[in-house]
Amino acid sequence: ISALAREVKIDDNNMTLLQTNAQISPGNSGGGLFNSNGELIGITNAKDSATEVEGISFAIPINNVLDMINDLKSYGYVTGKIDLGMQLTDINSNTAFYYGMSQTGCYVSSVTKGSNAEQAGFKAADLITKVNDTEVSSTSDVDKALKDCKVGDKVKFTVSRSGQTTELTLTLAEYVPTSSNTKNSSKTTQNSSADSDDSDSNNDFWSQMFGWQ
Repeated sequence: ISALAREVKIDDNNMTLLQTNAQISPGNSGGGLFNSNGELIGITNAKDSATEVEGISFAIPINNVLDMINDLKSYGYVTGKIDLGMQLTDINSNTAFYYGMSQTGCYVSSVTKGSNAEQAGFKAADLITKVNDTEVSSTSDVDKALKDCKVGDKVKFTVSRSGQTTELTLTLAEYVPTSSNTKNSSKTTQNSSADSDDSDSNNDFWSQMFGWQ
């Protein structure tokens, strides 16, 4: 170990990691980092690929993952992950131009039936412009705005719908894997959907935008 509590930015997320000079190659992420006594002290997850840096890698401290390990042993999944109950999609300038859309940004592509999002009033084709007081223009922005939120928190979303601005309050639910939604899980927990696959989500979105059947 060459450094403790290193602040490292990975995929727009800031993480506090162990720095090690152990040789870690691509594909090693998720492997164990052990001390000289054979004790597991971390889980490898990143390597500094800068050309001026050689032999610097990072690992998640084992204390940070013990709760996850206990959750997996007890429940079979990691508790406390957020499920917004809706699928989100980014519409960039090229897609907007191709389909004749007037606005780019983060759109709701589908809403899970019976979810908190449906109860809060979200609809497919809603354009999310703010999360609480933070302006957002992409799913990544939404991830960042929700980074410090927990299951049970109430979050205010500002959405644009048919040219009208609406504020919706969503109570964050816990993501519980099922046989139907496991295949749709991704890095962004809020993008899970228990009742629709990708094709259904796209159909919901485009039918709302353009009246397609």
